[in-house]
Amino acid sequence: MKKLAVIMDTWTTMYEDNKNGNNIYIVPLMIFAEINGKMVEYREHIDISKKEILDKIEKNIKMSTSQPSIGNSMKKLEQLLNEYEKILIIPIPEILSGTFSMWQSIIKELPEEDSKRIVLKDFMDVSIASYNSVQEALELSKNEEDPINFVIENLNKRMTKWFACFITGDMNRLIKSGRVGFLKGFLASFLKKKITIGWEDGFKKIAASSKIEKNLEISLQFAEKKISYIKKGIKKLYIASVHGFKNNDLDSYTNFIKDYLAKKNVKIGKIIPMDITNSVVIHLGEKTLAFYIETN
Repeated sequence: MKKLAVIMDTWTTMYEDNKNGNNIYIVPLMIFAEINGKMVEYREHIDISKKEILDKIEKNIKMSTSQPSIGNSMKKLEQLLNEYEKILIIPIPEILSGTFSMWQSIIKELPEEDSKRIVLKDFMDVSIASYNSVQEALELSKNEEDPINFVIENLNKRMTKWFACFITGDMNRLIKSGRVGFLKGFLASFLKKKITIGWEDGFKKIAASSKIEKNLEISLQFAEKKISYIKKGIKKLYIASVHGFKNNDLDSYTNFIKDYLAKKNVKIGKIIPMDITNSVVIHLGEKTLAFYIETN
């Protein structure tokens, strides 16, 4: 048997099992859309594409997300228990979804000899970079006697090294998802304000300005207070948007961030463009920009 497999979900923006033999397996989150008065269920990346999601958002169709199917999750876990000695499950953060509790229930029902081979962990990481971080940790663990504890320790250390935020101007989606009250959302929309939501044990509003550049500046200042990237330097800078968003000049925002960091004499290891996960798009809208800083 192989030593270690990791189960994640489509919150990571990935959907391919064991890509290039990396031992990471994906279960799809569920997406619901209200069509003709009825809620229709889709498996993310399997039954519905990003384009179809954006089309529904444009038509103002009510949409929501949910935990993976229990049946699909159990089937995946049973398959991997036959192939691997240990299983590490890293779901979408518990504060955002019932997925963590779902896995707890599944593991509880397993025979003791199987449940002892499974570790369920919530690293509170966001979709933009969590998959890459797990992939790197697995790569580093290849020659370790105890790869599961090595990977967990590696990911635990990372928890103090990153900051992420999302900037959106889609007040309608924020109101529907309950992130912003109707009156505040209407006023922000009227004033053409964009909301910056930072990730700190869950989403937290940290700025509101009519200019994305101002939101970016405030967000970068907030990030410095949290992770001290000026002193430590930046190992990776992920910048994400919704592909095909007509008014989102991602290059100009990337250059703004690079110029801001250059003025602070911050060294950047890698700049990585990424797509924003469907779950975020459904709740924050297509007018969403995100960045994720990981320090050295």
